[in-house]
Amino acid sequence: MSFKKHILYFYPSQLPQSKEQWDTLYHRVTSWYGLPEDDQSRHAISTYIMHLPQHQHRAPLKDFVRVIKKQLANEASYQVIEELRAKAKAAAAVEKEA
Repeated sequence: MSFKKHILYFYPSQLPQSKEQWDTLYHRVTSWYGLPEDDQSRHAISTYIMHLPQHQHRAPLKDFVRVIKKQLANEASYQVIEELRAKAKAAAAVEKEA
């Protein structure tokens, strides 16, 4: 990681005030830190910004990276839970037939 990226990772930057600024922030976070550019990441960043306190107008990039990584972990965990539910439902159906 370059020195500039390392400093900007911790230094609070201004929140986006337009769609173009939002796109710039999103691209910076996903490309600099190797995160996926998908709808889940876009949703995670948007939700994070909307839930910041009203008085907060700056946030470090590390917070956006953390939010996207947490969203990815949530999605993976949800998929596992859905697989377990489907397996349990199938097992219950087999027992019911027997």
